[in-house]
Amino acid sequence: MAGFRKFSPNKSFKARTSGRATRSFKRAVNPLYGKKGMGYITNPERAIKNKIYHATTFGVSDISKMGSHKSTKRRSTQRRRKATPSKRSSKENTSLLIFGFFIVIAAILVKYWYIVLLIALIIGGIVIYVLKKKKTSESAEEESHEVPINVSIEENDIDTTANKSTYKEPDDSIERVLNDPSQHDADGNLHFKSTSNYVDDQMIGRSFERNKDLNNAILAYHSALNLSLKTEPDIAPPPNIFSRLAIIYRRQKDYQKELDILEKALFYHPNDDKFIERKKRVKELMGTKEE
Repeated sequence: MAGFRKFSPNKSFKARTSGRATRSFKRAVNPLYGKKGMGYITNPERAIKNKIYHATTFGVSDISKMGSHKSTKRRSTQRRRKATPSKRSSKENTSLLIFGFFIVIAAILVKYWYIVLLIALIIGGIVIYVLKKKKTSESAEEESHEVPINVSIEENDIDTTANKSTYKEPDDSIERVLNDPSQHDADGNLHFKSTSNYVDDQMIGRSFERNKDLNNAILAYHSALNLSLKTEPDIAPPPNIFSRLAIIYRRQKDYQKELDILEKALFYHPNDDKFIERKKRVKELMGTKEE
């Protein structure tokens, strides 16, 4: 390894032409390129080998420099004395420090990539967990805003115009079905039986709903819907029937039936914002369930 370095005219020419242009371009892109000591940061092994190689060998250029070394040294000393020291501006120093900082960070990331990946996975898991929890809380909040079972019915919820001769006043109390023999089977169990009046069937449906008997409530509401379409075919069924059925199906997590009843509701009430928003929500729930 020690001794005279073989002279290569081709390599020497390239170093002074295309190699010089390449180095100039790299210095313009990277302010730290070519600075003393950078080789030990970017490629320590190669830098050490080059240092040993240049210290233990010599070439033609080294021989030619030996004669003019003293005069060159003398001239350079004189020039340094005459020249005023050039100080870099604070902006240049700041930019170099920032660039060096990012170089060090990049080197750490490359060296400890597995630690960075582990941290990224942990952060990603936390974000996914928070988003899912937020979505679940929004769903629970939406369901909590629905009309609760123990709230009295407003006049707008029930159409009281049908069969006024037989209908007196709204009665959706639990006692309505508990004390009505017609709503019990032979064994004394509650079992819905239509009154042939869609307003009364709605009220009975609400009574079953308040009694948390959702299956009989569904039967009563469907009976009220069919009677409404039969007795008054030219008038749209009351929107409350569709609303109560949709709420019950949501509680039972039967999203397909909820979607079917909402589509039927929008057929008769196409401009109802509540039905439109509820349909969007149930489609999101169905998509989550399928996943």
